[in-house]
Amino acid sequence: MTYIKSIALGTDGKLIITPSTGTAITYDAKDYVTYDIKLEGNKLFVNGQEKGSVAIPALTFNNGKLMSGTTEVADLTNFFKSALTLGADNYLYINGQKTTVMVPPATVQSVDVKDVAISGNTLTFTKNDGTQVTINLPANTITLASAYDAATGTLTLTVNGIETKVVIKNTYGVQDGFLTVNGVKTTVAIPAANTSSIIINKDAQGNILSATVSDGKDSFTVKVNPTNELLSSILFVPSWIDGGVNAIEIGYINGITAPIGKVLFNETTAVYRFNPTTADLSKTTWAIVNNSARLTAAGQNAPGDKTTLFQAPAYTSNNDGSGTFKLKVGTWVEPAAGQTHLIALQANGTDFYSGKPSSVVSDYAKVVTAQYNAFISDSKKSNSTTNVYVHYRTAVPAIGAANDFELVIDTPIDMDDLVWATADKGGAAEKRFEAYGFNDYKYEFSLPTYLGLDGVTNQNSFVTLDATTNVLAVKTGSSVLDRNPLVLVKLLTLDNKLVAQSYVKFKIVDKPTVPYVPQTVEYTVKAASAINYNTLFKDNVAGVSAGDYQDLALTWGDINNYIYNPLGLTHNQFQAKYGSVAPTVTVNGAAATLAQYPLDRSILAPDVDTYAMKYKITPMSKFGTTKVVYTFNTGVATDDIVKITFEFTINAPVLDKAIIPAYQFNATKPPYDAVTTDAAHTVFTQGIKYTTPATEYKMELNLGEGFGFGSAALHNMFGVGANKIDPATQEFVVTDNYKVGATASYIFSQAAASQTSLTALLGTSNSTGVKMGINPAVPLTTFYRAYPVNFKTTYPNGEVDNFNYTVVFKNPLTVELESTADFNLLDVVTGAKDQIDLSKNYVVKMLGEVVFNKNGVVAAKAAEYGIVSTQTYGVSSVAPAFTYAFTFASPIATWENAGTKLTNAQKVADADFTFTTSFASVSRKDAINVNPDLSQGARRK
Repeated sequence: MTYIKSIALGTDGKLIITPSTGTAITYDAKDYVTYDIKLEGNKLFVNGQEKGSVAIPALTFNNGKLMSGTTEVADLTNFFKSALTLGADNYLYINGQKTTVMVPPATVQSVDVKDVAISGNTLTFTKNDGTQVTINLPANTITLASAYDAATGTLTLTVNGIETKVVIKNTYGVQDGFLTVNGVKTTVAIPAANTSSIIINKDAQGNILSATVSDGKDSFTVKVNPTNELLSSILFVPSWIDGGVNAIEIGYINGITAPIGKVLFNETTAVYRFNPTTADLSKTTWAIVNNSARLTAAGQNAPGDKTTLFQAPAYTSNNDGSGTFKLKVGTWVEPAAGQTHLIALQANGTDFYSGKPSSVVSDYAKVVTAQYNAFISDSKKSNSTTNVYVHYRTAVPAIGAANDFELVIDTPIDMDDLVWATADKGGAAEKRFEAYGFNDYKYEFSLPTYLGLDGVTNQNSFVTLDATTNVLAVKTGSSVLDRNPLVLVKLLTLDNKLVAQSYVKFKIVDKPTVPYVPQTVEYTVKAASAINYNTLFKDNVAGVSAGDYQDLALTWGDINNYIYNPLGLTHNQFQAKYGSVAPTVTVNGAAATLAQYPLDRSILAPDVDTYAMKYKITPMSKFGTTKVVYTFNTGVATDDIVKITFEFTINAPVLDKAIIPAYQFNATKPPYDAVTTDAAHTVFTQGIKYTTPATEYKMELNLGEGFGFGSAALHNMFGVGANKIDPATQEFVVTDNYKVGATASYIFSQAAASQTSLTALLGTSNSTGVKMGINPAVPLTTFYRAYPVNFKTTYPNGEVDNFNYTVVFKNPLTVELESTADFNLLDVVTGAKDQIDLSKNYVVKMLGEVVFNKNGVVAAKAAEYGIVSTQTYGVSSVAPAFTYAFTFASPIATWENAGTKLTNAQKVADADFTFTTSFASVSRKDAINVNPDLSQGARRK
C-alpha cells in the first residue's frame, strides 16, 4: 500500500508531495495563481520580474480627465479644484509647490478666479461670475509623467516633475494572447486561463493535514501520513506450543453446587508483536475474537467469529514493538464436542485514508483450560512467601474440637482479616487467588446454629456479625465467657456462585491468652585442658581403633543444674520429651551428621550410669579448638529447644624434624640464585661412589641421611601403642623445575617416597630409606640444580606437618684449559694452511682430580670414580665471511684462504667441548681467532 509521507511548500512556490515509494511529485504553484503586474515609468514588471519597456500612450488632459491614449487613467476634477492654484506671483502652484508655469499677469489681474483647468496645453480660468479666460501655452510648457511609489505600490501623476498625489489607474487586458496596457498591446505573452488549484489544509498549530488538488472540474484530497506508520499486522508471541499449535492457558474453578461447572476464571496475559514495530496505536481499540468451529485465516469477520468469550483486553506497551494484553473471560460457553476455542487479537480503528472502520487481526491461538481447586485458608497461620497454607475446616466441628481463634470481649474481629482465598493446580503448587489471576471473588460470612455441650444452647447467640463490615463482636453479659461461636465462610464469585466454604471456630475470653514463648536452654561441656594429639592413641591395635579416644562427659549433676532445672523437667520427663529426638549437629558452625559425630546418651537412671551424655574425642578430631553442638528440637512450637555443646582443644604434635648441623649447606648467591632456603633448610650432594659395583658413580643421596635418619624423639612420636600416632603418612614431595616435557628430571630409588613407616622413609643407613637422584634421561649438565622438597607428615585427621627444605645437586665435574691451550690460527704469509688440535686444550676434573687432559683420559683416576666418558669437539658461530677458509674435522680446526692477507685478527668461530659421563656432563666454549702472520715466515711454536 502506497501512502503520502509528506507535503511541503517551498519558498520558490513549488509544492512537493513525497509518496512512501517511488519519486516525489512536484507542482509549480505559480501555475495556479494570478499575475502580479505593475508599471514603473514605462517599465513593465510581472511577478516581480522586469519584462522590458512598454510604449504607453502619452498622458494628456481632456475635460478634467487624465488620458493615456483614449483610455482614462485618472479623474483630475478634484485635483484642479484644490491642488492646482495660481500664486500671487502669477505662477501655477501644485499642492502648494511652485511650478515653472507662469500665467501672463494681464490675463487674470484683479480678477477673482474660481477655478483653473488644463486641457492639453490650454489653461482655462473660471471666474467667480462664471466667465472663463483661456490661455494657449507654448508647446511643452506643461510636462506630464507618472511616478511609481515603492512604499505604497501606487502609480501617481507628476506635472513638470512635481508630485500631484493623483493616482493613475492603468488598465490591463489580453489581446491575441498578449498583455495590453491602457489598450496598447505589449510583448508579454499570457497563457490560456488555468483553472487548476491546490488548497493546503492546516491545523491550529500550522501543521499540514492534507492537500486538495482540483482542475476546475474534478478534485481529490491527499492526507499527510501520520508520524508513525499504520499497523499492518499482529503476531502472537507464544510461551507454550501445544501439539504444534500456539496455546494460551486459562484457569478455572468449578462451583460446588449444582449444576457443577466452570464459574470462576483467572486473568492471564498474552504478548503480541506489532508490524511495523513503530505503528501508531494511539487511536486503536482492542477486542478478542473467538471461534471454535475451525481455524480460519486471520481477518475481519471470518466465519463463526465472535467477541463474547473474552472481554476487551487491557493493553500495556512493552516499548519494544510489542504489547501485553490482559485476557479476561467474558461470557464463557463450552465449545462443541471435539472442538477447541480459538482466540485472536483484533485491533480496531479508522482507516487513515478512507475514514472507514478497519481491523487488523492476529493469528489464532487455542484456549487450553486448566482446573484449579479453591480453599479458604487461615491468613494468620499461612505464609504466602513460602506458600505454606493452613485450611479451615470444611465440616462443622465438634463443640470440643480445637478453636481457631480467641474472641476477646470488647475486641471485635474483622473476619476479612482472617481469611485468604487460595488455590492449587491439580493438587499442587498452592498459592493465593491473586497470584494465579483469580480476582473476581468475594466472601460471605454468616452465623449458623451451633449447639453447645447441652445440645440446646446456640453458641452464636452470644455474638453479633455485621453483614456490612463483616465484624464479629461479643454481646454484653458475663455468661458469654467460654462460649464457642462458629462462623460459616463462603467463597463466592461476583455473581454468587459458590466455589468453597469453611468454618472458623472461636472461644470467647475476657483477655487474650499469652502464648508461651519457647526458650533455648544451652550448656557447654568444656575439656579441662588442651589435649596433646598423640595421647588420643590408647591401645596397641594398629591404626585408629575403637579404643583410641578420650571421653568428654556431661555429668548428672551438670545436666540437673543446667538442663533439667531451667526446663522445669525431671529426668523421666526429659527422657519422655527429648529421649527419642535425634539432635542436629554442627561443628564449629558447619552442619554435620550424627553419624559423623555420634553422641553417647545414657538411658539409665542417674544412680546407674556415671554420665548423662558424653562425646568421644578421637584421633579424627582436628587440631585447635572444636565445638560440637547438639540441638534437640521436638518440632512442637511450644517446646523448648536444648543445645548441648562439647568444646575441646587438640594440640598439634611438635615433630623433631631438623637437618643436622654437619649437613647444613649455606648456598650463597651467586651462584646459587635458585636456592631460597637458609642453611638450616638446605643440603647438597655431588653424588656417591658405590663400592658395589666398584665402578658405579651416581648423582644421588639418601634423603634421610640429612636428618640423621630421624631423631629418637621423632621416631618415638609414631608407631603402635599408647601415645604413638598410627597411622601417619610420611613422604618426600619434590617440586620439579627441570623436567623436560612429561619426563621428570629426578628419580626415587631404593624405597617409595611415601610410607606409613617413618623408618621405611628415612632409613637407618645408606642401604635403606628413600634415595633421590638425577634421572639419566635428563642428565645434570649445569653447575647445579636446586629442588624444593617437603618432608611431609599427614595425620589420620587429615592435618599435615610440613618441613620444607632444598636439595642441591652440584656437578662434580669441572673443565679448565691446559696451560698450553691454543685457539689461535695463523694466516701464514706463504699462503699455506694452518691447523690446531682442540683435544690438546682441555683439563677435566672430578671432584678436583684430573680425569682427562691433553693426553686423553687419565685411566687410573677415571677407574677410581667409575667414569666411562665421551669427549665431543665441535665449532659453532662460524663467521659467514670465512666459511670458505675455515674448516673443522674433529678435533682439528684449519685455516686456508686464497692468498689474500689478513691485516688484523679475526674471530672465525667458537670451539665447543663437552665431557659426558653416565651421571653428569660438563661443557665450555672458547673463541677461535685467526691472526695475521706479520713475522714474514715465523711459524707456530
